[in-house]
Amino acid sequence: MKSRSKLCSQLRVGLLALLALSVAPSLVNAQDKSQVDAARFKEIAEKAYIYAFPLLVAYQVLYNYKVDKNSGAYIAPFNELHNEARVYSPKDTAVSTPNSDTPYSFLQLDLRAEPMVICLPDIDPKRYYDVQLTDMYTFNFGYMDSRSTGNGAGCYMVAGPASSGDVPNDIAEMFQAETAFTFAIFRTQLFDPSDLANVKKVQAGYSVVSLSSHLGRPAPEPAPRVDWPAVGNEMFGAEFPRYLNFLLQFMPDAAIPASEKALRAEFAKIGIGAGKAFDPTKLSPEKQDALSSAIKEGNAKISAAAESVGTMIDGWQIGAAAGSRAFFDGNWSLRAAGAKLLIDNPVNRYLINSPMLPELKKNPDGSMTIYIQHDLPGKDRGDELAAGARRTDVRGHASLLAEDGGTFGPAARERHLGAAGHRSRDQCARPRRQTLWR
Repeated sequence: MKSRSKLCSQLRVGLLALLALSVAPSLVNAQDKSQVDAARFKEIAEKAYIYAFPLLVAYQVLYNYKVDKNSGAYIAPFNELHNEARVYSPKDTAVSTPNSDTPYSFLQLDLRAEPMVICLPDIDPKRYYDVQLTDMYTFNFGYMDSRSTGNGAGCYMVAGPASSGDVPNDIAEMFQAETAFTFAIFRTQLFDPSDLANVKKVQAGYSVVSLSSHLGRPAPEPAPRVDWPAVGNEMFGAEFPRYLNFLLQFMPDAAIPASEKALRAEFAKIGIGAGKAFDPTKLSPEKQDALSSAIKEGNAKISAAAESVGTMIDGWQIGAAAGSRAFFDGNWSLRAAGAKLLIDNPVNRYLINSPMLPELKKNPDGSMTIYIQHDLPGKDRGDELAAGARRTDVRGHASLLAEDGGTFGPAARERHLGAAGHRSRDQCARPRRQTLWR
């Protein structure tokens, strides 16, 4: 009996030893999944934070618009179009630097189960509209608009990265996203306040249905329910890798651009990857400090990059025009805002745009002077823009004016728009990664 008892005891000791050997590595991994020292950790974490920043900003919008019904910004479920038949004002804070002359419609697409079909009505050729497709990276991967697809009626298909197969004959064009969720922003031009009823009619003609519904076929199995993590300040702090890992699961490896594969491989060295767990409290003190420094320096680089756009002239940061004058032919607006939002002001004017031209006062040479300053210069003349404005931009919807000539020169306190020359912003320029949509 003694011998048997001793053998059992030895077996128990042996099993405990084996368990310790098998558990120890996982305990180490639970504490620190990174494969690099603190200096290298900081270098990679900074790159990851800059990479994650636009994804996190976009996720805030998705969560507030589509997930959290108590956010104050919730508008509709996924795959359901929401029309805003109004103009934006300083009270609207969910969208950064919004337009105030193109009422919005919003649509968050869940493309995991099947593609979705967006159908557009016939729209007056004089009225600009666009549907901007942006993915979870905030990359603009497609447009339906007056310039690229025209103002005629048509249906367009938006597919996720896993979709394949033939495009139905009645689909004018197919857009394939690199991510499973995408955001569609509709803009419909408003000529003046009395035109709002016409904008509502156009918006009522927009529609979205699943591909199976469009074809009259049975719907596929629904995609699994998503457990969306709540948004908060921690997203832009030490918890950012956890949020990034959550989002990366909707960006499959097969759809990762070749230019980003090496970067993703680097991220994996510090525990960043699709669906992986990340707990910053399990990092060593040195790596926790490295993570904090990486976030601080990443934010500084993001701010520096934003501030470096354009050229400083007489205290104004002037961005470069996109495209040549010959490329532009359509409507424009000069809009004033603070850092991100429209500026509240005594005359409730947030922009001056091309439909207002007949009402604006001209100089003797046919040019216009638009005042952009903190205080109104006495009685409202109709050409003052947003008292208190810290930021202005000229937005070309389809375009600006096509004629050559004219000048746009920054002065210390005013901007002169020549009779035929305007600085432009090409709404349809397509960078590989665009940080924020508008």
